Amino acid sequence: MRCIQIKNSLIAFRKSEPKDLVNLIFFKPLAIYFNNLDIFWKSFFINKIIFFTKKNSYNFYKCNNCGLIFIFPVPKNHLKIYSQDYFSGAQKGFGYVDYEIDKKAMSSTLNFYLDKIEKFIPNNGKLLDVGTATGFFMELAKQRGWKVQGLEISEYAAQKAREKGLNVVTGTLESANFKEGSFNLITFWDIVEHLSNPKLTLSLAYRILEKDGVIAINTPDSESFIAKLLNRRWHLMIPPEHLFLFNPKNLGSLLKEIGFEILFVGKIGKKFTLQYATQILANTQKLFIFNWMAKFFANNFLGRLIIPFSLRDNFFILGYKK
Repeated sequence: MRCIQIKNSLIAFRKSEPKDLVNLIFFKPLAIYFNNLDIFWKSFFINKIIFFTKKNSYNFYKCNNCGLIFIFPVPKNHLKIYSQDYFSGAQKGFGYVDYEIDKKAMSSTLNFYLDKIEKFIPNNGKLLDVGTATGFFMELAKQRGWKVQGLEISEYAAQKAREKGLNVVTGTLESANFKEGSFNLITFWDIVEHLSNPKLTLSLAYRILEKDGVIAINTPDSESFIAKLLNRRWHLMIPPEHLFLFNPKNLGSLLKEIGFEILFVGKIGKKFTLQYATQILANTQKLFIFNWMAKFFANNFLGRLIIPFSLRDNFFILGYKK
């Protein structure tokens, strides 16, 4: 992926090699890296970075070289949304009406993920679930024989997981300080799009994987038909939750650059509760009918009905550490 290499400072930026401009990606606000606005705007021009759309007062840009769509600048307070309301209530326009209930609809999909993974590695290894929330996936994996550990940015959700007896650390891969070669499998279920620095986080995942370990990722596909059709009304374009929107090609290139070998890329259908689906529509489409439906289905037996929701706008990718 040509626009992946991050420069840590203006000093590290080598003017003698213009090709490096093409390798820039805006994983943190560019103000951190560039003190010179002329160089900032030149980087946009040379990288073929274009303004893509504006949504909820956030600007999205797109790299015409690789197709990456991202918010610039990265909101400073984006982690504040992962409060109790995000996992229970969704009154602030983000998250779940009831995370535990809404995630039960995903059981078959998560087990299907594990079916795919276990074709490559045995199911009795050490698993780290990044962004584990209240530990729903950890419980499923534990039942299948995995030795599970979780990592969660939200103290509220992490505590809920610990109350179930699960080993969950509050924080990020950057702050957790796991030892090199600690895990056989690291999972990122609907997480990489939330990261403020995806390359750094995925590089750390590579470091703490054992040799022959696997990274498993599910994330929105910005090149899917529904994403292109709906553009800014795509239900997965939800700032400031989703900061980076990948496609199979550019995420695969990033993983290869880090050192992974790609084992599998595909699309797997999902299922959601009716209350979750209508809440997402209400949050993203801002229409009265969806707001009414979300309120109607919230916390009643109809809202807990499970419906297939296969728009093929997510993709699933497995990477292997040689």
